[in-house]
Amino acid sequence: MRKIKEIFQRLRRWISKVKEIKKILSHIRRQMGIAGISLSIMSTFVIGSVIVYYATGMGEVPPVELSIAAHDNVIMLTVLDGEIPAGDWEYLVFDERVNPPIMWDPAPADMEPGEVIVLKSDARPTTYRVQIRHKPTLKFIFETKVTVEG
Repeated sequence: MRKIKEIFQRLRRWISKVKEIKKILSHIRRQMGIAGISLSIMSTFVIGSVIVYYATGMGEVPPVELSIAAHDNVIMLTVLDGEIPAGDWEYLVFDERVNPPIMWDPAPADMEPGEVIVLKSDARPTTYRVQIRHKPTLKFIFETKVTVEG
């Protein structure tokens, strides 16, 4: 019996708090109007999105220094400095006159200083765009153009 009385007392307190909140909200609605409330909701949404973006730890791209060269219809990537495991990067090599492909190619090897990685071996004579992306952050590591001469 005592527990039932406690439950009802808590329920009455909760209902009174809900009524107070309703009074406050109706006052705010009268003072701000629909435009003000909409602006407040949108601002809250934008601020919340920014907080979620930074809280999820998108992070930074590991520092690497890269160079691209084309020799005899082969486009090669040379790693000058920095390291990234093969599972953490992917790349695109495409003719700059067309839209880029949708699917990224998986990394053929780990990026380590001094490593030379072949990105495309059957390149026709034209100008290609090379894009390298860090998979965990989805940020570009490197982007450039290279011309294959025939």
